[in-house]
Amino acid sequence: MRRLVVRLQAHVSIADAIRQMIRFKVNAVLVTDEKNEAVGVVSKTNILGAYYAYLPLVTPLSEVLVAPVLFCSPNDSLDKALERMRAHNVHRLYVAEQEIRGSRLVAGLLGADPSRDSPSSLSRRAAGVLAYTDIAGLLYRYCHKCPRSTLRGTDPKSNQRLSDHLRVGEVMTASVLEHRESDLLGDVMESVFRERVRLALMRDEKGLPTGVISTSDLIIAYLHGLPHEIPAREIMSQPVRGCEQNQPLEEALQQMIFSDIQSIFVYKHSPGNITGILSLSEVARARSGSCKACLASRIQIEEPV
Repeated sequence: MRRLVVRLQAHVSIADAIRQMIRFKVNAVLVTDEKNEAVGVVSKTNILGAYYAYLPLVTPLSEVLVAPVLFCSPNDSLDKALERMRAHNVHRLYVAEQEIRGSRLVAGLLGADPSRDSPSSLSRRAAGVLAYTDIAGLLYRYCHKCPRSTLRGTDPKSNQRLSDHLRVGEVMTASVLEHRESDLLGDVMESVFRERVRLALMRDEKGLPTGVISTSDLIIAYLHGLPHEIPAREIMSQPVRGCEQNQPLEEALQQMIFSDIQSIFVYKHSPGNITGILSLSEVARARSGSCKACLASRIQIEEPV
């Protein structure tokens, strides 16, 4: 988990939330009350909805937050956290502060296992946050140290087979949101919000990929007060980062981590032939950075002494 949790109170404005997201490079902020207890979450998607609805930047976060906040215990297994994220269709879980001692004592007296945390024993204060990006980073670190890693090259004396490794095409999402760079910003915004995606691929009049528009680009446009009627090319980012769909998944994961991006477009044979998109979320859900047999639930993580 990451111990840095960006917290803002419910009366804080959308504009201030955008500034904090940009400053700390996060996709969501935790909304808290005066006691520092969680009351909701505001993500880039929620802010994008406010932009689309023409809400003023001074609108308080209480008007756009999503509740309740989903917590997990610091004692939960990584596999359990992944299953909870997938079941609730969320990209992050907040990790609760140390559980209430009285609840653990009562659980022990009643014959329950006090090491297993129940929702009622968890604090509503966050000690950290766990996102798909953190899980994908952990998988990459394990794979990078593994002697079977594709990043180390194939040892001629090894019986390693590249067929044992996951390929990008096996994990990617085989659909891409596309727009012309001449389309109106409001139309792109509507598509991104409706499809619940983080990236839109932009093409020129010849159909060639020329750039991307992300939720980050859109909330920055919101902060700058840009109207919905401008051409999308005015805010798109370049270049279009891509990888080959037959490339080992571990190599694509390295490319995303080193480039500090959360998604990458996938092409077949030629960079202009986009066939899908790969995100760190898919890598985390696949529970593998390299070998098909290497699952996060099978990795033995040493407990701190």
